[in-house]
Amino acid sequence: MNGREPELIDYIEVLRRHRKLVLVGTLTSALATVVVILVWVIHYEAHCDVDIGKVSDEPLEDLYFAAAEIASPGFALPILAQVGLTNVRPERIPRYISAEVLEAGVLPNRKPIMLHIRTSSKSPENAAKLLDLVFAELSRRHQATFDAALKLRKTYEAELESRIATYEKDLERLQSSASKPSSGTGSVTSTALLVQSGIGERQNRLLDFFRELRDMQIENGSEIHTRPTRLVGKPTFPNRLSPPVAILVLEFLGGSVAGFLISAFIAFLRDYLQRAKPKTTLRLEEATENVSTH
Repeated sequence: MNGREPELIDYIEVLRRHRKLVLVGTLTSALATVVVILVWVIHYEAHCDVDIGKVSDEPLEDLYFAAAEIASPGFALPILAQVGLTNVRPERIPRYISAEVLEAGVLPNRKPIMLHIRTSSKSPENAAKLLDLVFAELSRRHQATFDAALKLRKTYEAELESRIATYEKDLERLQSSASKPSSGTGSVTSTALLVQSGIGERQNRLLDFFRELRDMQIENGSEIHTRPTRLVGKPTFPNRLSPPVAILVLEFLGGSVAGFLISAFIAFLRDYLQRAKPKTTLRLEEATENVSTH
C-alpha cells in the first residue's frame, strides 16, 4: 500500500472487493453449524421410574449398585448394539443410558425409594427401544433372584404346614389319652400330669407355628412385602430435547464468526497475492531486459 501503514479503511476496502467470498464463507459456516446442532446436539430422551423388587421386605438389589450396573459396559454395551450403536466407548455410555436413585424424606434421613432410568438417541424410535431393552434386562436379572428367594420361602411355608399337621395329630392323640378314665383312685396320677404337660407344651408350640405360618403367608402373598421389579407409572416416550436457546444462539454465532474470520483471512491473502504478482512480473521483465542488453 505504497509503503505506508495500512489503515482501517484499507482493510474495509479489501473486504468490500472480496465481499462475495466473505459472504459465502460466513453463510457456509453458519449453515454447517446449524447442521451440527441438529445432528449432534438435539436428541430425544425417554424416561421411566423403576421400583426394585423385594422378597419379605428385602430388596433384590441395592438401588445404588443397580444404578451403577445399568451404566456399566457389561450391561449397557450389548443393549446399545441392538440399536446399531456398536462402537460406543465406555466413558460415553451415560450419553445414551443412565440411571439415578430417587430419594425421599428429610435430610439427613433421606432414603432411596426407586430408580430413574434415562435413555437418549438421535431418533425417538431408538430412545424408546433403548428404554424397553434396559428395563427388560434389569427385570430379567432380578426375576431370577426373585424366583429363587421366593421358592425358598414357599418351601419353608410348606414345611410349617407339615409341622402343624403333625403337631395337631399328636395333640389330638394326647387329648384322647387324657380323656380316658383313670384306673386309680384319689389324686391325679403322675402319668396324667405328664400328659397334661405335654398337651400344654404342644398347644403353645402349635400356636407359635400358626403365627409364623400366618406371617409367612402374608409376606409371601402381599405385594407390600414381596413383589418383582416393576415400572412405576407410565414411561415417558420420547421427548425432543436440546440445550437452552441461549447456548444454541451462542453456538450459531460462534460458527458464523469463525466462518467470517476464515473468509476474511482468505480475502486478505488473495489481495496480497494479487498485489504481489505485478511486482514479481515487473522484476522478471527488468531482469530479462538486463540480460538481453549484455
